[in-house]
Amino acid sequence: MKKLFAFLLAGVWAVSLLSAQETKDHKSSVRKMVDESEYVMIDLDLSRVAAFYSGIGEYVKFYPMTVTDLKTNKSEKGVLMKMYIYYYLDDNTKKKFYYDAYIGRDEIDDFIAFIEKYVIPNLNATTDSKKQKKIYVFHAKEITMTYLISGKKRQLRIKLNFTEDDPDSYEFWTSTQVKKITELVDLLKKL
Repeated sequence: MKKLFAFLLAGVWAVSLLSAQETKDHKSSVRKMVDESEYVMIDLDLSRVAAFYSGIGEYVKFYPMTVTDLKTNKSEKGVLMKMYIYYYLDDNTKKKFYYDAYIGRDEIDDFIAFIEKYVIPNLNATTDSKKQKKIYVFHAKEITMTYLISGKKRQLRIKLNFTEDDPDSYEFWTSTQVKKITELVDLLKKL
């Protein structure tokens, strides 16, 4: 009887965990405002950009933005991240993927703190061997940024947390432009 009760309790716990994961909110405060406002204006400053490029023509660009609900005049500052990458289907067909993600003002201070505390001080860091890795991860609502150190190799990865398709397919990475992270911090601080 005790085993049956423990089994049922474990089953209820597992189901509640799964449903909690399914309802996890992947929408930033900026996206919620864009989606929920009847009339909205998005003001992008295209003259200020922090951009990372890969060797095959992919990119991730960050732009400061302000979203205004035109009915209520409520506005919110944030960052628009434009991602352009290639991905492959099961039959090795190469496809282009373009997506916009938002980082809300409520996430920016933590984003800056993460970069300044863990990435910038480790821009020249190495590990003792290629078999040893250090990985620093920042989770925003719509993106995840990862900074990886392995031997003398350093890599910056930006992954979408939610898309209609498989989210693991949509990831940008660069090893050559890691030091441009300081440009992103400068952009974020000016918000």
